[in-house]
Amino acid sequence: YMIYDLSGKVINKGRLNAGLNNLKTSIDAPGMYVIRFSNGGEYWSEKIMRQ
Repeated sequence: YMIYDLSGKVINKGRLNAGLNNLKTSIDAPGMYVIRFSNGGEYWSEKIMRQ
C-alpha cells in the first residue's frame, strides 16, 4: 500500500498480509488522504480522513 496526501506526496508505504491488518501511519496533519492498494496487476484506491 501507499498513502498519499492530496498534492501527490507519498506519506507512508508498506506491505499488508492476508487477513486483517492494522496500519500505523505517520499522518499527523488533519485532512484527506488517499491510500492505494495493489495486488499483482490490480490496483484500487480509497480516501481516508484524518481528523
